[in-house]
Amino acid sequence: MVQNYKWISYNSRKHIPPFPPGPYGLPVVGYLPFIGSNLHERFTEMAHRYGPIFSLRLGRKLHVVVNSMDLVKVVTRDLDQTMANRSPPLAALTISYCGNDIAWSNSNTHWRKMRKILATQVLSNTNLKSCQSFRSDEVRKLVKLRSLHKSGDGNDSSTIGDGFGEVEIKIMKLVEAPNISDFFPMLSKLCTVAGYTTPKGTIVYMNVWAIHRDPKNWTNPLEFKPERFLIDKWDYHGNNFKFLPFGSGRRICPGIPLGEKILMYILASLLHSFDWSLPEDEEFELSDEFGLVTKKRKPLTAIPSQRLSDAGPLNFLIEDYLSIYSYC
Repeated sequence: MVQNYKWISYNSRKHIPPFPPGPYGLPVVGYLPFIGSNLHERFTEMAHRYGPIFSLRLGRKLHVVVNSMDLVKVVTRDLDQTMANRSPPLAALTISYCGNDIAWSNSNTHWRKMRKILATQVLSNTNLKSCQSFRSDEVRKLVKLRSLHKSGDGNDSSTIGDGFGEVEIKIMKLVEAPNISDFFPMLSKLCTVAGYTTPKGTIVYMNVWAIHRDPKNWTNPLEFKPERFLIDKWDYHGNNFKFLPFGSGRRICPGIPLGEKILMYILASLLHSFDWSLPEDEEFELSDEFGLVTKKRKPLTAIPSQRLSDAGPLNFLIEDYLSIYSYC
């Protein structure tokens, strides 16, 4: 209360804009006891009450949530440099050597050098092209469903890959375990967003989940209509602020070039080779749960059945075709 009084007094003298509106919380813990586990849904509900930008305290930290494409543009473009830092939880600090990797490092010279090496060397078009045969081989193995049958003494590549995947999943769970709101951009200095003050150290959350379901941006957004993406040219590189699956600004996901090549190739090969169905008496549902990556609350189980007598993977050249198509 004393701190709030000091801020109000200082605010009045200096004519500094107020914080964004938001709910009251309890001493020490703030609004944490009331927030629940699915932050994206709770934040969307709060946006309906407080507006496209609101603030709340979770523990000792002030959080600002933006829920509109216009404000996301301000955060990721106009204030990109100011908003580009990170506030990693303890688990992330541990696995990233005190926040020294690309995901958790602050926006500094070290991060810029790492990002440049990743973009120009590891994920360059030349490198991805040279690795194409390895990706094609792995997709061929997947299409033959070898991955569903473990064999050997545990030293084969598929078993080792499974073990690596299990470790990766455990790491993700550890990172998600603390206060999930720690994952988002942190301000490096005081600034103003939509006429409201956001002090240095504020955690800023861009509620992309709400933007992707906003009827102002999408016609019937809750309907499953994949064909809507065939009508117009869709830019998912952070320039279309109503469609941000990989983020935007300088902290946009650096793995887009690899994802473009491998995800569509895998999906096209599986759809080409098999018919897919749900288990008997099971209904398809799309409820999700919050995390570092939002995922289905109930994992999808799909049963493949051979569609062609000589079912096999698509020719590996389709990877080039799909990459070209994604830019058209």
